[in-house]
Amino acid sequence: MSLSRRRSRSETRNSCKLSRLTKLILVFLPGILVIADFSTADETICVSVHKGVDSSEKEKKLRRIIFDNDGNEPHFVKKLTALRQMMIEVGGKRGRPLLLSIRVPDSLDYCRAIGLDAQHWLENGLLDLMVVTSYFQLTDWSETAAIGEKYDIPVYTSLDEARSKDVAVIELRSSLLAYRGRAAAALGAGIDGIQLFNFFDPNEPHWNELGDQTSLLNMDKDYFGSVRGMGVSNGGTLPYTDNLTVETLRPDSPKVIGGTSETIAKIRLGPMKPTGVKATLRLRFSSIVESLDISLDGKQIEIRKVDSEWMEADLGIETFGLITPQLHLVKVMRSDQGKPIQWLDVMVQERHGIPKVDKKLKEEKGS
Repeated sequence: MSLSRRRSRSETRNSCKLSRLTKLILVFLPGILVIADFSTADETICVSVHKGVDSSEKEKKLRRIIFDNDGNEPHFVKKLTALRQMMIEVGGKRGRPLLLSIRVPDSLDYCRAIGLDAQHWLENGLLDLMVVTSYFQLTDWSETAAIGEKYDIPVYTSLDEARSKDVAVIELRSSLLAYRGRAAAALGAGIDGIQLFNFFDPNEPHWNELGDQTSLLNMDKDYFGSVRGMGVSNGGTLPYTDNLTVETLRPDSPKVIGGTSETIAKIRLGPMKPTGVKATLRLRFSSIVESLDISLDGKQIEIRKVDSEWMEADLGIETFGLITPQLHLVKVMRSDQGKPIQWLDVMVQERHGIPKVDKKLKEEKGS
Protein backbone atom coordinates (compact mmCIF):
# COMPACT_ATOMS: atom_id res chain seq x y z
CA MET A 1 0.00 0.00 0.00
CA SER A 2 1.50 3.34 -1.07
CA LEU A 3 1.55 6.60 0.87
CA SER A 4 -0.88 8.07 -1.63
CA ARG A 5 -3.51 5.56 -0.48
CA ARG A 6 -4.91 7.75 2.26
CA ARG A 7 -8.30 6.56 3.43
CA SER A 8 -11.26 8.60 2.21
CA ARG A 9 -13.49 10.61 4.51
CA SER A 10 -16.21 7.94 4.49
CA GLU A 11 -13.73 5.09 5.03
CA THR A 12 -12.18 6.85 8.01
CA ARG A 13 -15.61 7.54 9.51
CA ASN A 14 -16.48 3.83 9.26
CA SER A 15 -13.16 2.80 10.79
CA CYS A 16 -13.63 5.15 13.76
CA LYS A 17 -17.23 4.16 14.45
CA LEU A 18 -17.39 2.37 17.83
CA SER A 19 -13.78 1.28 17.40
CA ARG A 20 -11.56 1.19 20.46
CA LEU A 21 -8.59 0.25 18.27
CA THR A 22 -8.21 3.61 16.57
CA LYS A 23 -5.00 5.14 17.86
CA LEU A 24 -4.25 8.83 18.09
CA ILE A 25 -0.66 8.87 16.95
CA LEU A 26 0.24 12.49 16.57
CA VAL A 27 -1.11 15.48 18.50
CA PHE A 28 -0.28 19.16 18.32
CA LEU A 29 -1.34 21.75 20.85
CA PRO A 30 -0.49 25.45 20.69
CA GLY A 31 2.96 25.65 22.25
CA ILE A 32 3.26 21.89 22.75
CA LEU A 33 4.48 19.32 20.26
CA VAL A 34 3.87 15.64 20.89
CA ILE A 35 5.94 13.33 18.69
CA ALA A 36 4.87 9.70 18.58
CA ASP A 37 7.15 6.93 17.30
CA PHE A 38 5.33 3.71 16.41
CA SER A 39 7.14 0.45 17.03
CA THR A 40 6.43 -2.33 14.53
CA ALA A 41 7.72 -4.96 16.92
CA ASP A 42 5.20 -4.76 19.72
CA GLU A 43 2.70 -2.19 18.40
CA THR A 44 3.31 0.23 21.25
CA ILE A 45 3.35 3.98 21.00
CA CYS A 46 6.23 5.92 22.54
CA VAL A 47 5.52 9.60 23.05
CA SER A 48 7.99 12.34 23.84
CA VAL A 49 6.75 15.82 24.72
CA HIS A 50 8.61 19.01 23.95
CA LYS A 51 7.30 22.31 25.25
CA GLY A 52 8.16 25.42 23.27
CA VAL A 53 8.69 28.52 25.40
CA ASP A 54 9.98 31.82 23.99
CA SER A 55 13.73 32.39 24.38
CA SER A 56 14.30 29.03 26.05
CA GLU A 57 16.62 26.16 25.23
CA LYS A 58 13.60 23.89 24.89
CA GLU A 59 12.22 26.06 22.10
CA LYS A 60 15.57 25.99 20.30
CA LYS A 61 15.58 22.19 20.49
CA LEU A 62 11.98 22.08 19.31
CA ARG A 63 12.80 24.30 16.34
CA ARG A 64 15.70 22.05 15.39
CA ILE A 65 13.30 19.10 15.37
CA ILE A 66 10.83 20.82 13.03
CA PHE A 67 12.76 23.38 10.96
CA ASP A 68 15.94 23.74 8.98
CA ASN A 69 18.07 26.88 9.13
CA ASP A 70 15.88 28.63 6.54
CA GLY A 71 12.73 28.28 8.63
CA ASN A 72 11.31 25.41 6.57
CA GLU A 73 10.17 22.14 8.13
CA PRO A 74 11.67 19.30 6.05
CA HIS A 75 13.00 17.54 9.16
CA PHE A 76 9.56 17.04 10.60
CA VAL A 77 7.92 16.26 7.26
CA LYS A 78 10.46 13.46 6.82
CA LYS A 79 9.59 12.10 10.27
CA LEU A 80 5.88 12.37 9.56
CA THR A 81 6.24 10.69 6.15
CA ALA A 82 8.29 7.85 7.66
CA LEU A 83 5.74 7.41 10.45
CA ARG A 84 2.97 7.35 7.88
CA GLN A 85 4.72 4.64 5.86
CA MET A 86 5.34 2.59 9.00
CA MET A 87 1.67 2.82 10.00
CA ILE A 88 0.52 1.70 6.55
CA GLU A 89 2.82 -1.32 6.67
CA VAL A 90 1.80 -2.32 10.21
CA GLY A 91 -1.88 -1.77 9.46
CA GLY A 92 -1.59 -3.96 6.38
CA LYS A 93 0.04 -6.79 8.33
CA ARG A 94 -2.55 -6.84 11.08
CA GLY A 95 -5.50 -6.35 8.74
CA ARG A 96 -6.73 -3.23 10.53
CA PRO A 97 -5.72 0.32 9.64
CA LEU A 98 -3.83 2.63 11.93
CA LEU A 99 -5.11 6.17 11.51
CA LEU A 100 -2.98 9.27 11.79
CA SER A 101 -4.59 12.29 13.45
CA ILE A 102 -3.53 15.81 14.35
CA ARG A 103 -5.03 18.24 16.84
CA VAL A 104 -4.25 21.80 15.81
CA PRO A 105 -5.71 25.31 16.04
CA ASP A 106 -8.64 25.80 13.69
CA SER A 107 -6.93 28.27 11.36
CA LEU A 108 -4.47 26.93 8.78
CA ASP A 109 -2.87 30.37 8.55
CA TYR A 110 -2.31 30.48 12.32
CA CYS A 111 -0.97 26.91 12.25
CA ARG A 112 1.59 27.93 9.67
CA ALA A 113 2.47 31.07 11.63
CA ILE A 114 3.45 28.97 14.66
CA GLY A 115 5.36 26.48 12.52
CA LEU A 116 2.76 23.76 11.95
CA ASP A 117 2.13 23.45 8.23
CA ALA A 118 -1.09 21.47 8.50
CA GLN A 119 -2.09 22.52 4.99
CA HIS A 120 1.03 20.87 3.57
CA TRP A 121 0.25 17.66 5.46
CA LEU A 122 -3.32 17.71 4.16
CA GLU A 123 -2.30 18.42 0.57
CA ASN A 124 0.16 15.51 0.61
CA GLY A 125 -2.29 12.98 2.06
CA LEU A 126 -0.36 12.38 5.28
CA LEU A 127 -3.39 12.48 7.58
CA ASP A 128 -6.60 10.50 8.16
CA LEU A 129 -8.32 12.72 10.72
CA MET A 130 -8.01 16.31 11.91
CA VAL A 131 -9.14 17.57 15.33
CA VAL A 132 -9.29 21.33 15.79
CA THR A 133 -9.24 24.00 18.49
CA SER A 134 -7.95 24.15 22.02
CA TYR A 135 -8.77 26.70 24.72
CA PHE A 136 -9.44 29.25 22.03
CA GLN A 137 -11.46 29.09 18.82
CA LEU A 138 -10.44 31.26 15.87
CA THR A 139 -12.94 30.55 13.09
CA ASP A 140 -16.52 29.43 12.67
CA TRP A 141 -17.06 25.68 12.49
CA SER A 142 -18.33 25.97 8.93
CA GLU A 143 -14.85 27.09 7.83
CA THR A 144 -13.31 24.04 9.46
CA ALA A 145 -15.90 21.79 7.82
CA ALA A 146 -14.95 23.32 4.47
CA ILE A 147 -11.35 22.21 5.03
CA GLY A 148 -12.57 18.66 5.55
CA GLU A 149 -14.59 18.81 2.35
CA LYS A 150 -11.69 20.25 0.37
CA TYR A 151 -9.19 17.58 1.43
CA ASP A 152 -11.71 14.73 1.86
CA ILE A 153 -10.78 14.19 5.50
CA PRO A 154 -13.04 13.92 8.58
CA VAL A 155 -12.77 16.92 10.90
CA TYR A 156 -13.66 16.77 14.60
CA THR A 157 -13.90 19.70 16.97
CA SER A 158 -12.58 19.50 20.51
CA LEU A 159 -15.02 20.83 23.10
CA ASP A 160 -12.56 21.86 25.77
CA GLU A 161 -14.02 23.09 29.03
CA ALA A 162 -14.76 26.79 29.44
CA ARG A 163 -12.33 28.72 31.62
CA SER A 164 -12.88 32.04 33.34
CA LYS A 165 -12.36 33.78 36.66
CA ASP A 166 -16.10 34.46 36.65
CA VAL A 167 -17.79 31.48 38.34
CA ALA A 168 -21.17 32.29 36.80
CA VAL A 169 -19.64 32.17 33.31
CA ILE A 170 -18.23 28.70 33.99
CA GLU A 171 -21.45 27.35 35.49
CA LEU A 172 -23.58 28.40 32.52
CA ARG A 173 -21.14 27.03 29.97
CA SER A 174 -20.26 23.79 31.77
CA SER A 175 -23.76 22.35 31.92
CA LEU A 176 -24.94 19.40 29.87
CA LEU A 177 -27.33 21.82 28.15
CA ALA A 178 -24.37 23.93 27.01
CA TYR A 179 -22.39 20.92 25.77
CA ARG A 180 -25.43 19.78 23.79
CA GLY A 181 -25.70 23.23 22.25
CA ARG A 182 -22.04 23.31 21.27
CA ALA A 183 -22.22 19.83 19.75
CA ALA A 184 -25.45 20.55 17.85
CA ALA A 185 -24.04 23.79 16.46
CA ALA A 186 -20.78 22.14 15.37
CA LEU A 187 -22.44 19.13 13.76
CA GLY A 188 -24.99 21.40 12.10
CA ALA A 189 -22.13 23.40 10.58
CA GLY A 190 -20.76 20.26 8.92
CA ILE A 191 -18.26 19.04 11.53
CA ASP A 192 -17.92 15.23 11.40
CA GLY A 193 -17.56 14.46 15.09
CA ILE A 194 -16.90 15.64 18.63
CA GLN A 195 -13.87 15.21 20.88
CA LEU A 196 -14.07 15.87 24.61
CA PHE A 197 -10.92 17.14 26.31
CA ASN A 198 -10.19 16.96 30.05
CA PHE A 199 -13.41 15.00 30.46
CA PHE A 200 -12.82 11.95 32.61
CA ASP A 201 -16.09 10.56 33.99
CA PRO A 202 -17.21 7.60 31.82
CA ASN A 203 -20.67 7.68 33.41
CA GLU A 204 -21.57 11.16 32.19
CA PRO A 205 -24.42 11.24 29.61
CA HIS A 206 -22.27 13.39 27.29
CA TRP A 207 -20.61 10.28 25.85
CA ASN A 208 -23.92 8.91 24.56
CA GLU A 209 -25.50 12.18 23.43
CA LEU A 210 -23.07 14.58 21.83
CA GLY A 211 -22.14 12.60 18.72
CA ASP A 212 -25.67 11.92 17.46
CA GLN A 213 -27.31 14.87 15.71
CA THR A 214 -30.64 13.05 15.41
CA SER A 215 -30.85 12.50 19.17
CA LEU A 216 -29.71 16.04 19.90
CA LEU A 217 -32.58 17.38 17.81
CA ASN A 218 -35.01 16.20 20.52
CA MET A 219 -33.08 17.50 23.54
CA ASP A 220 -33.03 20.76 25.50
CA LYS A 221 -29.98 22.90 24.75
CA ASP A 222 -28.26 26.18 25.60
CA TYR A 223 -26.37 28.06 22.90
CA PHE A 224 -23.88 30.88 23.52
CA GLY A 225 -22.33 33.48 21.30
CA SER A 226 -19.00 32.41 22.77
CA VAL A 227 -18.04 29.65 25.19
CA ARG A 228 -14.31 30.35 25.26
CA GLY A 229 -14.26 34.13 24.94
CA MET A 230 -10.79 35.60 24.49
CA GLY A 231 -8.61 32.66 25.48
CA VAL A 232 -4.89 32.86 26.10
CA SER A 233 -2.20 31.34 23.89
CA ASN A 234 -0.37 28.56 25.71
CA GLY A 235 3.27 28.79 26.72
CA GLY A 236 4.02 32.14 25.10
CA THR A 237 2.80 31.01 21.70
CA LEU A 238 2.21 33.61 18.98
CA PRO A 239 -0.87 35.82 19.71
CA TYR A 240 -3.81 34.91 17.52
CA THR A 241 -5.91 38.07 17.26
CA ASP A 242 -4.97 38.63 13.60
CA ASN A 243 -6.59 35.27 12.75
CA LEU A 244 -9.65 35.68 14.99
CA THR A 245 -13.03 35.86 13.21
CA VAL A 246 -15.31 33.99 15.63
CA GLU A 247 -17.51 35.66 18.27
CA THR A 248 -15.85 36.33 21.66
CA LEU A 249 -18.69 37.94 23.65
CA ARG A 250 -18.63 36.89 27.31
CA PRO A 251 -18.87 38.85 30.57
CA ASP A 252 -15.07 38.93 30.70
CA SER A 253 -14.83 40.21 27.09
CA PRO A 254 -17.86 42.51 26.73
CA LYS A 255 -18.99 44.88 23.98
CA VAL A 256 -19.81 48.56 24.58
CA ILE A 257 -23.27 49.85 23.69
CA GLY A 258 -23.18 53.62 23.25
CA GLY A 259 -24.20 56.38 20.88
CA THR A 260 -26.55 55.36 18.09
CA SER A 261 -24.35 52.90 16.18
CA GLU A 262 -25.17 49.19 15.96
CA THR A 263 -23.26 46.60 17.94
CA ILE A 264 -23.32 43.06 16.55
CA ALA A 265 -22.76 39.63 18.09
CA LYS A 266 -22.80 36.31 16.25
CA ILE A 267 -24.36 33.13 17.59
CA ARG A 268 -24.41 29.75 15.81
CA LEU A 269 -27.41 27.50 16.43
CA GLY A 270 -28.07 23.90 15.56
CA PRO A 271 -31.27 22.74 13.82
CA MET A 272 -34.57 22.93 15.70
CA LYS A 273 -37.85 21.09 15.20
CA PRO A 274 -40.68 23.22 13.77
CA THR A 275 -43.13 22.31 16.57
CA GLY A 276 -43.01 21.40 20.24
CA VAL A 277 -40.00 23.66 20.83
CA LYS A 278 -39.61 27.00 22.57
CA ALA A 279 -36.61 29.17 21.64
CA THR A 280 -35.70 32.12 23.87
CA LEU A 281 -33.09 34.74 23.10
CA ARG A 282 -31.43 36.03 26.28
CA LEU A 283 -29.19 39.10 26.50
CA ARG A 284 -27.23 40.29 29.51
CA PHE A 285 -26.16 43.92 30.03
CA SER A 286 -24.33 45.76 32.78
CA SER A 287 -27.58 47.67 33.31
CA ILE A 288 -30.96 47.76 31.60
CA VAL A 289 -32.05 50.87 29.70
CA GLU A 290 -35.34 51.43 27.91
CA SER A 291 -33.84 52.77 24.70
CA LEU A 292 -32.47 49.48 23.29
CA ASP A 293 -33.49 48.37 19.81
CA ILE A 294 -32.71 44.69 19.26
CA SER A 295 -32.96 42.60 16.10
CA LEU A 296 -32.09 39.07 15.00
CA ASP A 297 -30.99 38.70 11.37
CA GLY A 298 -32.50 42.09 10.59
CA LYS A 299 -35.91 41.35 12.16
CA GLN A 300 -36.96 43.45 15.14
CA ILE A 301 -37.84 41.53 18.28
CA GLU A 302 -39.92 42.40 21.32
CA ILE A 303 -37.63 42.16 24.31
CA ARG A 304 -38.71 42.05 27.94
CA LYS A 305 -36.83 42.72 31.14
CA VAL A 306 -36.14 39.72 33.38
CA ASP A 307 -34.05 41.32 36.15
CA SER A 308 -31.46 44.06 36.59
CA GLU A 309 -29.15 42.57 33.94
CA TRP A 310 -31.00 40.04 31.75
CA MET A 311 -33.52 40.64 28.98
CA GLU A 312 -35.19 38.00 26.83
CA ALA A 313 -37.48 37.46 23.86
CA ASP A 314 -39.39 34.51 22.41
CA LEU A 315 -38.26 33.48 18.94
CA GLY A 316 -40.64 31.95 16.43
CA ILE A 317 -38.95 28.83 15.04
CA GLU A 318 -40.12 29.39 11.46
CA THR A 319 -40.18 33.19 11.63
CA PHE A 320 -36.47 33.36 12.41
CA GLY A 321 -35.43 30.36 10.30
CA LEU A 322 -34.34 28.23 13.26
CA ILE A 323 -35.21 24.92 11.57
CA THR A 324 -32.00 25.13 9.56
CA PRO A 325 -28.65 25.27 11.41
CA GLN A 326 -26.90 28.55 10.70
CA LEU A 327 -24.98 31.51 12.05
CA HIS A 328 -27.25 34.33 13.28
CA LEU A 329 -26.56 38.02 13.86
CA VAL A 330 -27.90 39.81 16.93
CA LYS A 331 -27.83 43.60 16.66
CA VAL A 332 -28.24 46.02 19.55
CA MET A 333 -28.59 49.79 19.17
CA ARG A 334 -29.46 52.62 21.54
CA SER A 335 -31.98 55.18 20.36
CA ASP A 336 -30.68 57.84 22.75
CA GLN A 337 -27.34 59.41 23.67
CA GLY A 338 -27.28 58.01 27.20
CA LYS A 339 -24.32 56.76 29.16
CA PRO A 340 -22.65 53.72 27.51
CA ILE A 341 -23.41 50.29 28.95
CA GLN A 342 -21.71 46.93 28.50
CA TRP A 343 -23.20 44.02 26.58
CA LEU A 344 -22.09 41.04 28.64
CA ASP A 345 -23.61 37.93 27.10
CA VAL A 346 -25.90 36.46 24.45
CA MET A 347 -27.49 33.02 24.51
CA VAL A 348 -30.44 31.07 23.11
CA GLN A 349 -32.33 28.52 25.19
CA GLU A 350 -34.02 25.65 23.36
CA ARG A 351 -36.66 23.81 25.38
CA HIS A 352 -38.80 20.85 24.31
CA GLY A 353 -42.16 19.46 25.38
CA ILE A 354 -43.99 22.67 24.52
CA PRO A 355 -47.57 21.70 23.56
CA LYS A 356 -48.70 22.74 20.10
CA VAL A 357 -51.42 25.40 20.38
CA ASP A 358 -54.42 24.86 18.12
CA LYS A 359 -54.64 28.07 16.07
CA LYS A 360 -58.45 27.96 15.81
CA LEU A 361 -58.86 27.42 19.57
CA LYS A 362 -56.47 30.28 20.27
CA GLU A 363 -58.51 32.60 18.04
CA GLU A 364 -61.75 31.55 19.81
CA LYS A 365 -60.26 32.30 23.22
CA GLY A 366 -59.11 35.68 22.02
CA SER A 367 -62.58 36.65 20.74
